[in-house]
Amino acid sequence: MSMNALRFLFCSGLLASVAGCAHTQTERTPVYRSLPTDVTPTSDQSAERVYAAQENATPTAPPSGVAAEDWALNDRLRTLFLDNKKLAPPPSEVTAVVDQKEHGVVHLSGHILNTTARRRVVVEVSKLPGVTRVDDQMIIGAHQPGGTADLQKP
Repeated sequence: MSMNALRFLFCSGLLASVAGCAHTQTERTPVYRSLPTDVTPTSDQSAERVYAAQENATPTAPPSGVAAEDWALNDRLRTLFLDNKKLAPPPSEVTAVVDQKEHGVVHLSGHILNTTARRRVVVEVSKLPGVTRVDDQMIIGAHQPGGTADLQKP
């Protein structure tokens, strides 16, 4: 075979392999399903009423090993924070725990928005019947997630 014929075969093979690999993909539009129209509500109450305290709600019995007074105090704490959403406004993350060894002692921890909100939480919790002391361990400022990230690296 002549040199020109080999070059021709080599070039045509190269061209065929490049042409065979290159193709244009057609653009596909995403397919969305329509939302169902026959959705039934899970409650007949208004959105505000669903989370409100109900007068006829049956309190649960305290678990074994928990004093009834501590359990009742825990229930009053839960009601206080649920009924007054502005008590610890977002991004506050406050936890209130009733001490089982020191009856009537409430430990407050987590993050609170500012000193005014902190003072308000301590005062409101200390007003609850059964509270003898409030142990305030709250930190002022929004919770910062742990870990580090280097935003300069791709």
